[in-house]
Amino acid sequence: MVTDTDSESSARGQKRAASPSDWLVLPGDPRIGLPLHWQIASVWILLPLLLCLLAISGLAGGFLLFHTLAEFISVVIGLVTLTVASASYRFTRNFFIIFVAISLGWAAVLDLVHALAYHGMQVIPGDEATWSSQLWIAARAMQAGALVVAPLFVNRPFRVAALHFWLGVYVLLAMTAVFTGHFPTTFVEGSGLTPFKIWAEYAIIALLLGAMAHLWLQRAFLSLPQRAGLLGAMALMILSEIAFTQYVSLYGISNVIGHLLKIFSYWFVFVALVRATLVKPFEAMAQAAATYDAVPDATLIVDHKGLILQANPAAATLSGQDERSLPGASAHALFHEPNSDVADCEVCQQSNSDAHATVRVLRNGKALQCTVAPYTRVEGLRAHVQVFHDITTLQEQKKEAQFQAERTAALLKLTQAAPGLDEVAFLQYGQELAESLTQSQIAFVHIVNEDQETIELVAWSRRTLAEYCHASYDKHYPITKAGIWADAFRTKAAVVINDYATATGKRGLPDGHSHLSRLISVPVLDGDKVRLMTGVGNKATAYTDRDVETVRLVSDAMWAIVQRRRAEAAQAERERQLSALLAAIPD
Repeated sequence: MVTDTDSESSARGQKRAASPSDWLVLPGDPRIGLPLHWQIASVWILLPLLLCLLAISGLAGGFLLFHTLAEFISVVIGLVTLTVASASYRFTRNFFIIFVAISLGWAAVLDLVHALAYHGMQVIPGDEATWSSQLWIAARAMQAGALVVAPLFVNRPFRVAALHFWLGVYVLLAMTAVFTGHFPTTFVEGSGLTPFKIWAEYAIIALLLGAMAHLWLQRAFLSLPQRAGLLGAMALMILSEIAFTQYVSLYGISNVIGHLLKIFSYWFVFVALVRATLVKPFEAMAQAAATYDAVPDATLIVDHKGLILQANPAAATLSGQDERSLPGASAHALFHEPNSDVADCEVCQQSNSDAHATVRVLRNGKALQCTVAPYTRVEGLRAHVQVFHDITTLQEQKKEAQFQAERTAALLKLTQAAPGLDEVAFLQYGQELAESLTQSQIAFVHIVNEDQETIELVAWSRRTLAEYCHASYDKHYPITKAGIWADAFRTKAAVVINDYATATGKRGLPDGHSHLSRLISVPVLDGDKVRLMTGVGNKATAYTDRDVETVRLVSDAMWAIVQRRRAEAAQAERERQLSALLAAIPD
């Protein structure tokens, strides 16, 4: 339900200073060309003043014309107020103003009959002089009583239909009492108002004063413009009632003043109502719509048939569709797992329940997290909200962090495995780690000899030998005979081939050699010399810079350990020779 933000913030105890625009029926518009305060004055003073001038113009045609115009203006305002309140009460939680507006509207019904029954109108057979003032007292009594009771509903709901029923019953009973002669006499032609009429007016004034006091006690629940408007309306009603205690003739000046004050009082209630039930809620709706459009995640409202009722711009971007084409389209077809039936779709299944759920969706290469929740903003509407959050980057970051941890663990394993393996087995073990980390299917390692002209194939990975490569080969051969994989030696930089079939500079593969589709070849440098040539191949997808970095890290670690082990072995050999030499010297 869209709420009246002014009254709700007051109800929560959050005091907010009223801005000038809060006093307007409609938000201030700079295009009008008037300062904001002039616009406020035009809403609260100028417009009702113009209506009063329209009524006064009727005096040129006699009091009856004035009276008819004045009452009809009040009746129109009252009935419009009733209609607006009845139609828009769902958009506000300010039930106080709804109660006042509906009561004012039913009072306007009695005012209409009062105008038609006015002495001299001759619309209703009988044309009794007392009828109009009796109906007036009945209408004002109902209005004052409603204003006394209304503050009870500042933050308490009521059944609007029940209020209409009982007010309708009151109006019917009042008219019945008046036209059947059971209502006390209020006016005697020639002598004026009866004591009952005068005391009834004073009682109504007392009720209105009580209503003002009651409203003042509940002021924390209303915005300043609402308080001022309704207190002002009740003050004008009191002045109007005072005027109606003074006239002797039905056509006297006090009667004119009373009706003009009544127009102002009705107008003040109307402005307070429109501000509370239409302007503020629709401003809130506009703000909510703007917020909805600004949500960065694709957001849908989907009905029970799976059709989109509403979608924000992010949803249009995610689906690649025009935003205007989304309402009425199938949410499953545009946003859920492709190539899956509605019956098997987890999002669709969750949308048929009243529970909140989170579902993973893979669509167009993106990982999406879909949150499904029932939509309860509109009573009687079976719908769900579906919010799609793109977690592709998050998933990639998690995968990258996991890979980095796996690669660090592999390098640690390489160090730990070295003492228990000879050099060839160690290099084979290292390349198998690189093969696994890059999700490759083959791996090899060559040692480049000191002359930098010949190379020695140290080892293929065991998987390569078992599943792919069965060719006979020379372990020692000149680098000049090596194929494009040896460009890593020639350029002293990594070589990456993601489409071996179309690569240039190939020299062919011997019979029984493993099929090549992709290849990484990495040189390991020691100063300006290449010491190792390592490589992996046949990954199912294209090799990336991360794969090159992985092969290089493993290869550099292998060569560092090989160098250390060779240095340790050489040192041990020198010590052995020195010990042998010393042992051969005679004592």
